[in-house]
Amino acid sequence: MTAEFDDHALQNGIDTAFEYGGLLLRALGYAALYAVASNYDCGRPMLAGVLAGDLVSHVVLVFLRWHDSLLTIASELALTALVVLLVRDQLAWPAELPMRAIFGLAAFGACIGKFPGAFTTLGRP
Repeated sequence: MTAEFDDHALQNGIDTAFEYGGLLLRALGYAALYAVASNYDCGRPMLAGVLAGDLVSHVVLVFLRWHDSLLTIASELALTALVVLLVRDQLAWPAELPMRAIFGLAAFGACIGKFPGAFTTLGRP
């Protein structure tokens, strides 16, 4: 009786390790952003903008990749929702126009991070 080596299971295990390792790195990035946000005037709109852009991009990804990696996207969406729950006292719509611009730019940057090639090919024939 010989044992066969399952390449597919190994590949799935490595993919899962990378996906959840990246999820852990994102959680650490949110913790660092929260540390910055609590010390600076523009930190609160930046944190709120990044989280808003991240949530919107994850919802779009759920619809775009419905059959591909739904578990990964759902876990990333759950992480973002957990971060929003933990820092909800820091989230506020800015009253001043410059702070709204920071909010918008942070949200746009978070969305572009999920779809890097979407806006770079618009002007090309």
